[in-house]
Amino acid sequence: MTSKSSSRGDYICRVRYRNQLPSIPFPPKLLTSQPLVARNAQYTTNSLIEQTPHLLNLDSSSGIPFDKLLVDYLDMMETNPDVVRMNANVSDVDKLLMTPPRDEKELNKQGRKPNVTWLRRSEYIASTERKQKQANVPEIRSKLSQQDMEAHTYRTHQSQMEGVDATFIRHDLTTLRHPRTKKRAKKLTPILPDMTCWENVYTIGQFPSDPADNHRLNKRQRLDASSKQPSELDAADRGILRPISNPHDPNDSYLIWFLPDEDSSNVLKQQKTDPQQVLDKPLNFEAVRDYTYRNDNAPGHQNLLLVLQHDEQQQPVMLYSLVKSKLVAQKKRALAPQYRYMNDYEKPNVLSVTYQ
Repeated sequence: MTSKSSSRGDYICRVRYRNQLPSIPFPPKLLTSQPLVARNAQYTTNSLIEQTPHLLNLDSSSGIPFDKLLVDYLDMMETNPDVVRMNANVSDVDKLLMTPPRDEKELNKQGRKPNVTWLRRSEYIASTERKQKQANVPEIRSKLSQQDMEAHTYRTHQSQMEGVDATFIRHDLTTLRHPRTKKRAKKLTPILPDMTCWENVYTIGQFPSDPADNHRLNKRQRLDASSKQPSELDAADRGILRPISNPHDPNDSYLIWFLPDEDSSNVLKQQKTDPQQVLDKPLNFEAVRDYTYRNDNAPGHQNLLLVLQHDEQQQPVMLYSLVKSKLVAQKKRALAPQYRYMNDYEKPNVLSVTYQ
């Protein structure tokens, strides 16, 4: 309904549209449609189509103003690359834009500084001071020739193959010398991978102090000095590190250091003197200390674990295993009194270990 007046017409109520159609008698159903990849047709061409140039057809009814002479000129330049481009009618201002840009590598070789103020060294520093610092730098020159450098670094594929073949050649002890000290070799020992424990993962562990407990440290002070390591006398070198996470804080992960008890330490010391002894009973390890850790597995920190053994002909053989990472442990700090509730969870205090 509307009310009309002399000036304008205003709506009194809104128009409402009602759908009088009945509801659908069956539930909706999903139809399987063909995927988009299967809808595309594979386009194949031949050399004749690729070599045929596509002409630009101009339509006057398209409404776009084309320059017919410019299009013919560009078409001639593409079809006839040997044509000479005339630049007689180019102004002097536009000729500056037609000069080819200079190579940046050539500019760097000439030692020219870029014309950028924020890339230049501050000119308030005295030039004599800069020259004095450069004069104090010692000049290091390598005594190795180019051939020796390529042989030691194996830069090319041929040098790599020659380096692998050279490892199978038995050197002469009379001519073999150290490259720097020039000392002669006395004995040759082959270095082979240790296939018996090749699958084991080794890590160098670095502790901030002696990881033994207070009982072992006090006992070492009463004993006399011996040629053996203190850790070998009380089996402190057979400890176990077990990772654990704080359930209240997922970011708080640390290691628990376990050491064998007195009875298990005696069994492990006897097993060192008699390797043929079978450890058929489980050994108990007690928790000593908590450590936070940082695992560094950079390629520069990888080392080799070498073990000298004898083969079937009783010849000395050096077996190596790869130590891939380095673990740096630090003593875990105690929590503040207001955060003591975060330590209220179950921790393993004793480990039962069975050797096979």
